[in-house]
Amino acid sequence: MIPDADVIDRLVDNAEEAEDRRALDAARAEDDYVSWEEVHAALGPK
Repeated sequence: MIPDADVIDRLVDNAEEAEDRRALDAARAEDDYVSWEEVHAALGPK
């Protein structure tokens, strides 16, 4: 069976999203991340 290209794309996207969530969880556990509030405050209003 050869999966459709769209299926492969979704699988890759899901795997990348899962890895991003794991990295964020690890950064939060180490308190090594910049919160959205800090980013927003630094950038200010548009």
